[in-house]
Amino acid sequence: MLPLPTSPGSSSHQYVRRFARHRCSRAMQVRYRKENAERVVKGRCNVVSEGGFGALVPDELPLGRMVTIEFFLEGIPDPIPLSARVLNHHGFSYGFEFVAPSPLQRSVIADFFYEELHSEPAG
Repeated sequence: MLPLPTSPGSSSHQYVRRFARHRCSRAMQVRYRKENAERVVKGRCNVVSEGGFGALVPDELPLGRMVTIEFFLEGIPDPIPLSARVLNHHGFSYGFEFVAPSPLQRSVIADFFYEELHSEPAG
């Protein structure tokens, strides 16, 4: 597994992210419980970093909610589940933070988003 890039250093007057963000367009789905029922909502990941990602999800997810994110890999019939927390949202655009990914899950993230994570960071 190759190391994942992080945000470049900058002056102390600028906000620096822990991880560089990269644009992407990947199908995914969110699993969570709402009103004693499991919900599965399809979405689209549009930005990714080593620590989390942004996605369009057409549903209301409360801030702080723990969810299971499932990404689909070519050639693998079952989705890859990752735990995440809802950090923020603007309409149906959500920010998620990966929660305690195992070394195997970090490897899956790096492999799945290899092309995006090794491109120029998004602005």
